[in-house]
Amino acid sequence: MLVIAARFQIAFAAVTFCCMRIVLGMMFVVGCGGQGASSPNQLESPTRDEPAIAVENDGVAPKATRCPQAKLSPTPSKEFAHAETFYKQSFLTFEITRTPKTKAEGDRVLGTLVRLGDEALANYVVVLNALPAEQESEGKLAYTDTAYWSIAALVRTGEVHSRQADVLVAIPVPQSIASGSGSNPDMLSKYNDALNDLVAPFREQAKRQWELAVSQGKELCIESEWTRLAEEHLRHL
Repeated sequence: MLVIAARFQIAFAAVTFCCMRIVLGMMFVVGCGGQGASSPNQLESPTRDEPAIAVENDGVAPKATRCPQAKLSPTPSKEFAHAETFYKQSFLTFEITRTPKTKAEGDRVLGTLVRLGDEALANYVVVLNALPAEQESEGKLAYTDTAYWSIAALVRTGEVHSRQADVLVAIPVPQSIASGSGSNPDMLSKYNDALNDLVAPFREQAKRQWELAVSQGKELCIESEWTRLAEEHLRHL
């Protein structure tokens, strides 16, 4: 199931650029009084044709398992350590602090957000793909340690999606929209509705990753700071 989640990250990331470009396009075109801006009513959610991550086994509830009391203190894998370095030093530090004034500037800042998000996801997908389909000859401890960091990667992939939504929401609204000036005084309300519709799929995908992290932790008898972080994220949705 964790491998399925890894493959889905790539499919979901593929639609990110087109969807986020629409809202940034509306920002700088409407904000600068340009022509040909997309109407907020025309923004579409990227969830219509996307597959969903399966978090259950054919609708059958997993059997109750008594987890061992042993505490895990696995050393981070080199793949996870690399993913964390990029996530903290490159992805989290990127912000869009002002509304793009030209199409070229909009394409540039949006392209940066998408590129950083895609690279962050790809790094954690490497961690997810390291988990064997089933326990093999390396033994229970090795398998559990690998699963431990795979669950951590699920939590982080959820945070990547959530962060992308946060960056979009934080872009300053153009003054012409915020003041309600122009021929359409309801533009701010329509703009906010369109923006909320746009970021909702990213928030939903983050939720799915955190739910999967929690469920996999229970299935594999792993309770850690990562499963607790996933539960905390879910409580604050």
